[in-house]
Amino acid sequence: EAANAHPVVEAANEIRERQQQLAEAWNELQTIVEDRSGQLEGALQIHAFNRDIDEVLGRIGEKEALLMTDDVGEDASSAEALMRRHETFERDLVALQSRVEDITKTADLLSQVFEENAEGIAEQQPNVIESWERLTASCSARKQKLNDSLELHRFLSDTRDLISWMRE
Repeated sequence: EAANAHPVVEAANEIRERQQQLAEAWNELQTIVEDRSGQLEGALQIHAFNRDIDEVLGRIGEKEALLMTDDVGEDASSAEALMRRHETFERDLVALQSRVEDITKTADLLSQVFEENAEGIAEQQPNVIESWERLTASCSARKQKLNDSLELHRFLSDTRDLISWMRE
């Protein structure tokens, strides 16, 4: 009976078979494209995460450099000015702290979503945290130095006033 089939019917069957093969190939291609898109999206997220880490570490480094001064003021007024500047510096750190917290949260999320990169992500997180802790420790030490200097200058001023009063 197949030998007696009409050539048009045979051609139609062959066309249907080819259409089915094309549809299967198309579906396979779409799956590959979706997988590749997911991989690229993941790579983009990890790249953005790495860029954010580099940016935050750079900002932390800049802030640390600003704290490396030994200037604590020559008198009470200059010590007070330095203290006000330091308080402004501390307020600026609040924004940086939120970036550090964001990086920590992002690292946790990316480690869960992209398990194959979890180790690399986890290796970077301590660098940011250690740098932040070092910065906050330096900031506290600088504030203490400025407080000590301010107290010393006030004490010296009070002492000069007392000596001057005693001479009168």
